[in-house]
Amino acid sequence: MAQDMRSWINLLDEAGLLARIKKPVDPRTQMGALLWQTRDRALLFENLAGFPGWPSAPCTSTRWGLRGGKTPACGRNAVT
Repeated sequence: MAQDMRSWINLLDEAGLLARIKKPVDPRTQMGALLWQTRDRALLFENLAGFPGWPSAPCTSTRWGLRGGKTPACGRNAVT
């Protein structure tokens, strides 16, 4: 189980469950749509419009089932 944010990000990345978004994203108008479209992985927004130098924490949608397995994020069975 992850002990801190960096280890959680590493666990997601190693499991292939993290998508890094490097293009500018407006958190007010685009972030929600991207989360909805990508419900099978966590998104790490590295370039938030209006917030230079501030990446987001990995974001997930509420339907993040992760193929019914264990989530590396929380170490327990995923809810689908």
